[in-house]
Amino acid sequence: MGHSPANLVVVLTFAVTALTAVLGLPLTAAIRRLRRRPSRTSRAWRAGRLLAGLAGAVGLVFIVLFTLMLTGETSILYGVPDSLRALLLLPPLFLALTVAAITTTVIGWRRQGPGVLARGHQVVLLAGMLALVWFCRHWNLLGWQFG
Repeated sequence: MGHSPANLVVVLTFAVTALTAVLGLPLTAAIRRLRRRPSRTSRAWRAGRLLAGLAGAVGLVFIVLFTLMLTGETSILYGVPDSLRALLLLPPLFLALTVAAITTTVIGWRRQGPGVLARGHQVVLLAGMLALVWFCRHWNLLGWQFG
């Protein structure tokens, strides 16, 4: 699965699912507040949703900046620029947020969880996040050695 089309599918899958969280979760919370409806889900479930949204945002920022860097940076041919070193701090952060989101989602699922649609969305979102983790691992972007 090292071919460009497969990698593009993985990154796009993540991007679409992450956008649903980054844009959808705040919108859902705002609608709930406007309707003055308290959340009936457990604190762990809400934490899992928040962590998934944060991981989605970090992953999207990484994908956009990494793409811009690869398409516009010529100095990368002569060594690792400091901007790339800084950017490569994001994948480990994304991984940590993903693990935390999965853990709190499982805990929240066992407690007072939400309805079927929210659970389904969270599963799809976490699958997209795992796809990006795979991509970063496959391309040695997690704990990259500059040697």
